[in-house]
Amino acid sequence: MSELRFVTDPSVPQAFLELTLRRRPTHTVAPPFPEAVGVLDPAPARADRLAAYRRVLSLPSGTGLPVLYPHVMSGRLHLAMLGLPDFPFSMLGAVHTRTHVARYAPLPAEGAYTLRTWFDGERAVKSGLEFSVATDLHLDGEVVWSSRNAYQVRGRFGEAEPAPPEADLEAPEGGRQTAQWSLPSSLGRSYARVCGDWNPIHITRWSAKAFGFKRNIVHGYANLAM
Repeated sequence: MSELRFVTDPSVPQAFLELTLRRRPTHTVAPPFPEAVGVLDPAPARADRLAAYRRVLSLPSGTGLPVLYPHVMSGRLHLAMLGLPDFPFSMLGAVHTRTHVARYAPLPAEGAYTLRTWFDGERAVKSGLEFSVATDLHLDGEVVWSSRNAYQVRGRFGEAEPAPPEADLEAPEGGRQTAQWSLPSSLGRSYARVCGDWNPIHITRWSAKAFGFKRNIVHGYANLAM
């Protein structure tokens, strides 16, 4: 694989220009994805962004990073990868369908981190194509956190493949409600300012309707973090 290296956060406006203005061909079978690894080194947690993250999601203060915060650290790197000229789709209207996160060690807020991200497979599903974005967070040469995120784009890409084992979740019997959140309509915009993900399905009711949704939906990582 080739490496695409950054020493500062990639430009969000540039990535969105690539995602929205570049013409993408229509696919009827699963297309090839870029064989590249995006690397952000250094990848600081940024105290101002971390404080905003805690404030927007009403998270308590602490000395280390919240377990899902590395996704914010890698968000602009993800956008740069999705904006590559040979990435086969527009991500406007795409949906984040599943996430898996593992933390292997404490995450100090002042750590000298490196991020690596790449495309990690795809499969046809009933309503489109699902593909995975893999991310590893390195500290002192060791992987201390990793994530695998599945995204879905709409279309027809052949017969749906079986779901992977990690997607087979069962609701517990006898479950009961343990928490409830009241979410402001501005949450999508507030979280987008922190993470850089300005996908219209998250921003306003009207922009979400343009992509077939009844109303704007919460960023998956914001919902999970709360």
